[in-house]
Amino acid sequence: MPLFEVVQEKTTVVFDFGSAYTKCGFAGENAPRCIIPSHFIRKSGQIFYIHDKNLSDEELFDGLVEFLYILYFRELLVNTKDRKVVIVESIFTTSKFRNIIAKVFFEHYEASCRVPSIYFGSAHILSLLTLGVKVALVVDCGYRETLVLPVYHAFPIFQACELVPLGGKVIHQYLKAQLMEEATVSTESREELPLSSVHDQLDEKLLENIKVKTCIVTRFDRAQTIRAAKLDLDIQRPEPPLPVDYPINGKLILKIPGKIREETCELLFDRDDGDISLVTLIINSILKCPIDTRRELMENIVLMGGTTMLPGFKARVMNELKATVQEARYKEKFGKESVFKMHTAPCKENCTGWLGGALFGTLEIVLGVRSLTQEQYLSSNKHIPDWCYLTDHDEVVDDRFIVRETSFMGTPRSENPQ
Repeated sequence: MPLFEVVQEKTTVVFDFGSAYTKCGFAGENAPRCIIPSHFIRKSGQIFYIHDKNLSDEELFDGLVEFLYILYFRELLVNTKDRKVVIVESIFTTSKFRNIIAKVFFEHYEASCRVPSIYFGSAHILSLLTLGVKVALVVDCGYRETLVLPVYHAFPIFQACELVPLGGKVIHQYLKAQLMEEATVSTESREELPLSSVHDQLDEKLLENIKVKTCIVTRFDRAQTIRAAKLDLDIQRPEPPLPVDYPINGKLILKIPGKIREETCELLFDRDDGDISLVTLIINSILKCPIDTRRELMENIVLMGGTTMLPGFKARVMNELKATVQEARYKEKFGKESVFKMHTAPCKENCTGWLGGALFGTLEIVLGVRSLTQEQYLSSNKHIPDWCYLTDHDEVVDDRFIVRETSFMGTPRSENPQ
């Protein structure tokens, strides 16, 4: 379809402001139009991170104005006029970010170019639209953290939510330390030198490329042997994968040992001092749910987030779950016949939340009722309610919007609550 025909339709614009990358595109499409880093270089030359918690309100407002200009006029090639907005976000997105983004849309643009409405939707709930299910245990392993959120008939069970700071950022830090310690570099003269002697800094972009192109999640049986070998020197470690040559700057060849390739992602599965790992996070979340919901949640696991795209990740999670529930402290609670099943989304895991928002954006009637308009925004003292805000007091201006925000599939509340 020609681009000018799409522009004429005034379709809803869908944004997913992730910690590392921002996805944006139009409702009804099966993939984002663009995926760009969630930071950019401002006109002053300063690197601006949209999720930097140290920014003041004024700095965040000015930075988001520039960032949205890039998204609308350089990537999507459309203006904001008469286009509804769907913002896909985490349930832990700060109120500061939500309020500032709404302020940009409703106050910065002129009256003739303002958006009609904004809908803030949970990525973990919207992702279920891509599968057509209402019950799922959503495991979001992204850049900064891993979040496990049970969703039962489209309502999130907040008391069973589990969060741990394990994600792509931790993997990058460990990968950088291991490369600087063990990796070597081949120069143009074919001389091999330690990486630390010729390249003193590895940026996030380079580390991510190395992780995506060379690192793997090893098999469960190999991981068990490696763990045992670390504790008992008499146990022989399995033969590591082959090393990989990775070019840097077109002149240097980085030689990545197979040990680093295989063991970098073990951070996600090795338990810390508190006996917490990605797998125990999933199990603990299930146990916090009502007992009559656990079986359905175990049989409807949904993975999302860029870190889950690593080769071997899904198979490793399934094997770890099956082995962990057989431990003494979990065996009595789960029983002998514990079955875990995992859904496969119709898109890449890093775009699952965005695709759910794109599907929801096509529901014009539902979107129109549950979105936040400028009138509602101004009448609520320019405040966007949190996900856990379920107040039903008389002073709430728009009770329908506040409560409905907690679930897009739930039964609407009465227009005149008692």
